[in-house]
Amino acid sequence: MKEAMRRRSFLLASAALTLPACSPASGPAPRPSIAPAPTLPTQTPPPPLAPPGPEAVPRSFRMSASWPGIKVETRITALHGHHLCGAVLRGDQDALSYPVVVDLRAHTTRVIQADGVGTFTTREIELELLQKYRHPSHEGPEIGTVLATGPAVLDDDHAYVIVARPLTALHAPKEHAVIHLLKIALDDGTITASTTVGESQHMVWLPTIHLNLSDDGASLLVSSSAPGDVIGLRLDKSDLSVQFDVHDLPDAPFIAVGDALETRRRTPPDSLVLLTDGQSLPAPGGTHTFVVGHWHYRQESDSGPVVLRDLTTGEDTALFGFPDRGLGFPAHSLAYPRVWSRQFVLAGKDSEDVHLPMSAWRVGEASPLLRWSVDERADVPGHAVFGDVLYITDSRTEDELVLRSLRSGDILGTTPIRWREGGLAVNSWGIATAERFIPADDWF
Repeated sequence: MKEAMRRRSFLLASAALTLPACSPASGPAPRPSIAPAPTLPTQTPPPPLAPPGPEAVPRSFRMSASWPGIKVETRITALHGHHLCGAVLRGDQDALSYPVVVDLRAHTTRVIQADGVGTFTTREIELELLQKYRHPSHEGPEIGTVLATGPAVLDDDHAYVIVARPLTALHAPKEHAVIHLLKIALDDGTITASTTVGESQHMVWLPTIHLNLSDDGASLLVSSSAPGDVIGLRLDKSDLSVQFDVHDLPDAPFIAVGDALETRRRTPPDSLVLLTDGQSLPAPGGTHTFVVGHWHYRQESDSGPVVLRDLTTGEDTALFGFPDRGLGFPAHSLAYPRVWSRQFVLAGKDSEDVHLPMSAWRVGEASPLLRWSVDERADVPGHAVFGDVLYITDSRTEDELVLRSLRSGDILGTTPIRWREGGLAVNSWGIATAERFIPADDWF
C-alpha cells in the first residue's frame, strides 16, 4: 500500500455510564462477637448455554445479559457464532474507547492495545479494569493507548476490526488519528495482519466507514467519504494486502455508497465504481443511492419508489412498499448495519403510504419475504432475522420482542427483552443489541 493515502473515517463514541461511589457508614463500628463473614466476590453472569447446533433458532432468551455483565457502557458492532466485537466506552464527549473482542462461550474479553507507534496486541482482561478507567481523566498505563472503535466483521476464525489511533505529535491536528484495520485470530487473540487505511483523519468521520465481506468471503471491502477525501479499498482477507484502491483511478470527486463509490462531477455523466472488481459503470443517479454486493438501490426522488438494479444484468425493478424511512433512505440499515451479522433484513413500511402493510426484505430480492398488517402507528425500529424467524421490536414498547414466521407470517411468540434504539442481531447463541448480548435459553 502506498504511503500517505488520503482517507476519511471515524467514530464519536457515546457516553460512558458514571457510577456513584459507595461510601461506608460514618461512626465507629461495634466490635463483633464473632468473626465477620468474608466479602463475597462480585457475581458474574453464567456463560451462555451452548445451542443444539449452529443453525438452531432461538425461541426465548434469558432475563439478563451475559455480556458485559457489569455496569459499564458498551457498544456491540458485530456478532458471529460465539464471538462478538465491540467497545467499552468512556466519557460523555469522549471519542475514544476500548475496542474488544469477546468469546461468549469462554466468557472472556480481549482488549485491543496500541503502543503509541502503530503496533497492536490484544490482552485478556476483566471488564472491571476497563470500568476503572472509563472516565477520560483516568489513565491506565497497563491498558496502553486509548483508541477509537470503528466497524467490524467476523468469520469463523478471525475478527476484522477498524480502530483509530490518535495522533500525538506536537503539531498534529486536534482530534485527528491514524486509521488501522486489524485481523485478529479468535482462538488466541493474535493480530495476524494489519494495515493503515487513513493517515490523518478527524475522528468525527469514523461512522462513515463501511466495512463488509465480499460475496465470496475472500476479500474485505472498505469505503468512506468526507469533504475532499475518500476511502475505497478491496483488501485480500488473508493478509490485508491491497487488491484495489480507488486512488489508483484518475482523480475525481467520489462519494462512498456502500460497496461502491460514485463520482460527483460538475457535468454528467457520473460513474459507479464497484469495489468488488474495480469495474466502472454508468451511475443510474437518484437522490439516495447505495450498493450492497452487486445490487444497487436508489430513489429517483424523495417521494418516489425505491428501484433495485442488478448490476450484472442492468435490470431494474421497482420495489413498491419498500421501507424507505422517509428522506433518510435506509442506507444506514442495509449498507451500514449497527450490528453486523451474516443474516440481515430490512423491515418497516413505506413512509409515503402508512396504510400499506409492514414488510421485510432481504438484500437483492425484488419482493418481500413477508408482509403483515399492523396498527398504522407502529414501526419496527429493531429487527433481525435468523433462519426462518423474524425478530422485531415495536416502537410503542421497549420491553417485548415479537417472533414471526417468515414462511407463514404467524406470530410464533413473544419474549421479554429490554431494547433501546440501536442495532439488533440474532444467531443460535442469542441476541445482540447495540449495547449487550443476551443468551438464548430455548430453541425451536
